[in-house]
Amino acid sequence: MSSNKAKSKITYAKIGQDNVPIPGFGAMGFSAFYTSKPDRDPKEILKHAYDLGCTFWDTADIYSRTGHGENERLIAETIKHYNIP
Repeated sequence: MSSNKAKSKITYAKIGQDNVPIPGFGAMGFSAFYTSKPDRDPKEILKHAYDLGCTFWDTADIYSRTGHGENERLIAETIKHYNIP
């Protein structure tokens, strides 16, 4: 994963009081459905998406190989590991 901090131009839509980036980042494939293990560390991929301006990560409690909440735990660990606000 490149350490380049280049920012892309992210488009936002107003939903209620919030500006939500479009597109958001669909994180389903990290914990379920596609492969037994991602080719890269999902935390690095999420961090790279954040560095590019993505702040909306889509997940659901059913995105899991081992039990409910696996994907949410992965995203929480990423936020904590990289100190993402």
